[in-house]
Amino acid sequence: MEEQIIEENPVKGLETTQKTPNDYRFDPDYHRFAELLGVDKFKRDDLDVAQKLSFVYDWAKENVGSDNSTEIKEYITDYIRELGVQFRGLELVKHLYQMTRLNEEGRRMRQDHQRIEKEPIEKIKGLEKNTIEKEITEGMRDVKRHVKRRVKTEMTKTIKQGIQEAIRKAGEYG
Repeated sequence: MEEQIIEENPVKGLETTQKTPNDYRFDPDYHRFAELLGVDKFKRDDLDVAQKLSFVYDWAKENVGSDNSTEIKEYITDYIRELGVQFRGLELVKHLYQMTRLNEEGRRMRQDHQRIEKEPIEKIKGLEKNTIEKEITEGMRDVKRHVKRRVKTEMTKTIKQGIQEAIRKAGEYG
């Protein structure tokens, strides 16, 4: 009997028993997941699609906290319903990938925000409090200058439009 190789797929997260090592195209779990999302059989061989599917699968696996593929697929199905999308196939994969990336970035940003809130301002990036306050003050000055310029530009533009409108109306009645 031939020996089967159990290895982590290059498409991260989908482990498989396969005859050809490191090839997601022969992974039945990968194909079941792609089928769940309605990805065409011929489009599944695309490495870009495989990487997006892998990212979504890993994201769901992390959120579920389990390796059980049924639980992971249920989580993804619930997430699709929560998003309210009706399409399937590559469009769904693309949309899920974008949404999970945004979700992941948001989670990372919230973690960073919590970490920063816990740290005293002096310890952030090794800067002293005076340096940070000075940079904030300079930044505020730049913002004020920009706002003043923008307001002046918008006011000038509005005045010109008003004058042009008055001249146009004077011409109509004159």
